[in-house]
Parts: sequence; structure tokens; C-alpha cells
Amino acid sequence: MLCYHHKNAIIMNMAKKYAIIAQDFNSPVVRNEIFVNAVSNLWPRLFKLPGVPAALYFENNHMLYTFQLKYWQKAKETFQKRIAKRPDELSRVIELSHEWANILNTFTEKSLKTDLKTLSGAKLCKLYARFYDLQSREYGVGVILPLIDNSGISFLEKFLQDYLAKHPKAKDKQKLFKLFTAPTKNSFALDQEEALLRLYENIYGDKKLREIFKKNEAGRVFQILEDKYPRLARALNNHAKKFGWVYYVYQGPAFGPEEFIEFIKDFISKKLDPAQELTKRREELKQTKEEQEKWLKILKPSEADEKLIRLTGEFVWAKPRRKDYQSKSYFHMEKFYKEFARRFDLILPQARAATLAQIKRALLKSQVDRVALNQQARENVVYSEKGKIKILADLAARNFRKIYIAEEAAEKYKTGELRGSMAFMGRAKGHVKIVNAPEDMPKMKKGDILVSVATTPSIVMAMKKAAAIVTEEGGLTCHASIVSRELKIPCVVGTKVATKIFKDGDLVEVDANRGIIKKI
Repeated sequence: MLCYHHKNAIIMNMAKKYAIIAQDFNSPVVRNEIFVNAVSNLWPRLFKLPGVPAALYFENNHMLYTFQLKYWQKAKETFQKRIAKRPDELSRVIELSHEWANILNTFTEKSLKTDLKTLSGAKLCKLYARFYDLQSREYGVGVILPLIDNSGISFLEKFLQDYLAKHPKAKDKQKLFKLFTAPTKNSFALDQEEALLRLYENIYGDKKLREIFKKNEAGRVFQILEDKYPRLARALNNHAKKFGWVYYVYQGPAFGPEEFIEFIKDFISKKLDPAQELTKRREELKQTKEEQEKWLKILKPSEADEKLIRLTGEFVWAKPRRKDYQSKSYFHMEKFYKEFARRFDLILPQARAATLAQIKRALLKSQVDRVALNQQARENVVYSEKGKIKILADLAARNFRKIYIAEEAAEKYKTGELRGSMAFMGRAKGHVKIVNAPEDMPKMKKGDILVSVATTPSIVMAMKKAAAIVTEEGGLTCHASIVSRELKIPCVVGTKVATKIFKDGDLVEVDANRGIIKKI
């Protein structure tokens, strides 16, 4: 039996029961509450899946997803069996994820347009509770998707590989695997880039303007635009208002004009012709669709197999997209956290460290425990116990990790060489730069090898500079896999311990074709 107190933990000596299956960064407490509630309590109610006891441990902006593996495996097997029998089950989950996400975003966008200062504590509390409920439901459906795509090869990936391996007409299996795992719809990030390319058309034909972008830092470029090219400055501002949230993830910051100027500087350095690039992208998408249809006619899969083949590309597109919807809602809700912080004389990290219960106590009873918020902001663990969501902070959280979370030692891996899974083909040499969060990006130079626990949209500007990308986490649909395909950068994912084996400045060779990274 567990017995915890917030300031003084009493912990009985039990065997370690939580295993780490993924890592993340900059994840606020309430988001972790919502996640744990979704997999522990909402899965049985909404989807008749086994509830999974989970513990999300957070320290200094680094977060570990840990689960009791026998329950996670049971939920995974249950869902995969359903998909194998009825592929439409996965389609239904994907559709629900989009439907509920749109409801969530509509609500949070409405709150963004509301003057929160005029709301009473009770009304502000009601608004936040509604966000919590809608976000919980979205996590309930959204987190089902990683059930078939984590901890190695995914169910759909294996199905496709096995199907192609047995088919006599599938001669170039690697090419066909790449074809059928290619999405036929844009991500939000690609929507942003295409909109920016259209804006860039106003710059491309003007040599003087291009020189301004090439020779000046982004902040100085924007100052010059405001002074001498006000229409272009307004266009960049409007672009940032429309697309700044795409790279927000859980707590931003949102991208502004200066970040998008960096994108344009990248276009210029690559000598991209915007009209040609836009045409090329449209043609590639069209060609992918046509090639998929052509090969489906050649392979003549059964009706059930065809559904699974089509679902593979749909899944690659849908899994990160549901996370983007959630990112948009967190971007909208920043306004709430700022108002909450203003009312109780808090700083933003303290506001984001509050649990739902603490937010309710503050708004309804004016009770704020700043010591607890400070401790939770530094280190916490959110876990489920008998259907209840609990949180520990500071020493209690540290003890929980030490006693209950099993961790794999990096020493067991051969130093100097790692293996992972190929996300995008190619080879590259360069110096390692470990980049996990936006604050790590300034050290990244063009041609470096970006090594990360798991990339996120918030570090995409560093990814654009990389000669190759290497991650500890990830599979077919992880962020690094998707972005490396879009950027056509060699990428190896799922190395498990890359950030522990390599350090900044190491000279390495990445052979993504074989999934090998060597120190040289």
C-alpha cells in the first residue's frame, strides 16, 4: 500500500513497477494530469480498453512517460486485435480524434477572444474546467494512436513489411514501403511553409530585399521591413498570428515574425525559387497518390489488406496531427495562465505548475500555496492510484522515481556506435549538437548532427540546419521521422541512449541506410 505526504513522503519498499517508454519536454502539470487520467480512467469508459496505471515524472523541463507494462501491453494487444479484425476501428479513432479536437479548438479559440479580466473567479474556474474536460477527452482518443506505434516497430509497419515481403510483385520492397507510408495530405507545418513560400514570392524577385535578409539578423530584418517595407512587415505579422501556434507544443513560446524570417533566410540560403518549390510540392503529393493507386492495382490486395495498407499512410498523417490540435489549444490557453498569474501575483511557470484542484481552490477560495507551486514547477510526478490522480513534488517525487521507476543504464550499450531505425535514407558526417528544447538551439550550426531525446516542433529551426538527425525515441510516425522526410535529411530514430553516449562536439558518421551512428 502507498502512503505519501506532499512534504514528507513515507514510502514502503516495493519492487519497481513502472517502466519508461518515452520522454518529453516542457510539459506542464495539468497536461500530465490530463494524460494520466486519460489512459487510467477514460480508456475503459470511452473505448472499453484496459486502464493503464501511469506515472509521468518531470524534472527541470524533462519528462518521463512511465507505465506498468503488463497493463500497457494488454491495452496494446486488445486494440491491435480489434484493428486486425476490423480496420475501420482505427479509422473511427482517427475521425473521433479530429472531431473532438475541432470541438476543443473551437472552445479554446473562443476563450482567447474573451476578456478574461472581466470574469469572476467562479466563471474563470468554469471555463478552465471545461477546457480540462475537453482536453481529457481528446487525450483519451489521441493517446490510443501511440498504442500501435511505440517501443519499436508498429503494428501497421510490421503488417506492411510482412505483406510486401510475401508478395511476388513487390520487387523493390523498400521503395514500396516508403510509398505506402507517405501521407497524401499536408501537415500543419507544411501548410505553414507553403503559405510562407507564397509570401516569399514578394521577396524572391527583389535582389535588394534578399540582400537585407541575407546580411542581417532576423530582428534587424524586421525593423528594416517595418521602416521601409510596411506591407511586407504586416504580412509577416499576419502570418505569425495565423501559424505561430504550429511550433508551440505545450507552453511555447509561439513563433513570431522573427522566427519566420529565419525560415525565409533558409529559403534564400537554399536558393529556392518559391513558385517552382510550390509546384514541386503539389506535384509530389499528386504523384504519391497516383503511385499508391497504381501499385494497389498491381498488388491486388484483399479488401481487408487494402484497408490496412491505406490506413498506414493515414495513420502517419493523423498521429502527429492530433498532437498539433492539442498544441493549438495550449497556445490559446496561455491567456488563461497569464490571467491566473496576474490575479494571484504569480509568475507564468508557477501558474502552469498548478493542478486542477489548486486552480479551483485559488479561483473559488483565494487559497494559493506558492511553496507547493514552486516545488511542482521544479520536480513532480503525476500518477494514478485506484482511479484517483495524485501528485508528488520535490523529495517525494524523487523518492518515487528512485523506488518505483525502472531505468535502463547506458553503460550496457557499446560506446562509440549506436543502432536505430532508418527514418529517412542517406549518410552524413558532422559534429554532434544535443538539442532537446528551444534554449538548446543557438549552439546548432549548419552541417551539425542534431541529436535529441525526441524532437518536437519547437526545435524545427535547428532541425533545418542539420546534416542528419538522430533520436533516442521514435518510430514511423514520430516527429523526427516526419520532418526528416519533409526536409530530406538522413535520420535514425529509436537509438534509446544517443544523448547519453554522445556529447556536444563529438565527430560522428551517420549511416541512416543501415541505422548506424559511429563516433570517428
